[in-house]
Amino acid sequence: MYDHAPPHPGEILRDDILPSLGLSKSAFAKRLGISVQRLNNLLAERQSVTVEIAKRLGAVVGYGPRYWLGVQIQHDIWRAETEEPMRLEPIVWRRSKVRGPAGVYTGLSA
Repeated sequence: MYDHAPPHPGEILRDDILPSLGLSKSAFAKRLGISVQRLNNLLAERQSVTVEIAKRLGAVVGYGPRYWLGVQIQHDIWRAETEEPMRLEPIVWRRSKVRGPAGVYTGLSA
């Protein structure tokens, strides 16, 4: 567990990647095939990395789409865990011993 928020992908792009590329925001957006406004929203952490953006970042910057989505997920999970906890009562359940094809559960036991 993190003591502080994991970085948003926009922070990594803004503080580390973009300066090392030596590209303007406009040129970088063009290379990604997205609008400058969309890039600005990502860099300002107002927009999350989507699967499509992750694919584009993986192709242009490297690391692959799984990396960029993973960074986004870690950031989102941390935020969710540090916000007000949900006050829901858990349901106790156990898996059925009966499985369908390819290990798909076919029901729950009471």
